[in-house]
Amino acid sequence: MLFFSLKSRVVTLASIILLLFVFCLACNQEDPLPEYVLDQQKMVEVLVDMQLIEGVLNQQQNVAPDVFNMSQIYYDSLYTKYGISHEILDSSLSYYGRRPKVLEKILEEVITALNKIELDAEQEENKKLSDSSKVGIIVY
Repeated sequence: MLFFSLKSRVVTLASIILLLFVFCLACNQEDPLPEYVLDQQKMVEVLVDMQLIEGVLNQQQNVAPDVFNMSQIYYDSLYTKYGISHEILDSSLSYYGRRPKVLEKILEEVITALNKIELDAEQEENKKLSDSSKVGIIVY
């Protein structure tokens, strides 16, 4: 089940990339990172967690009718975890959106991280299945 959720997250992320490239102008110059913008590594971490949150929310849509409030709780928790605000995240998305080459690198790292999470989850599930098939077999 996690496989499909993460796969749909990757598709969503690819759509975001496409939209940002369409609406952004290429800017090749390196300028100092403003105070109100997350550095690239933190941006990767935040975007990975955002994709995981979106996957959970998509799963819960069928179960919980009040997904909006749950969304707010998850995102508030994300902001607390990283010590940021909604405004900082928006500023960071805007900043990197105007720098498509940097954004592309960030999003490639996000996709790599999500793929690793998915692979780790599949391996863990396979290990559990393998371990459970060994339990209870007694050979005389």
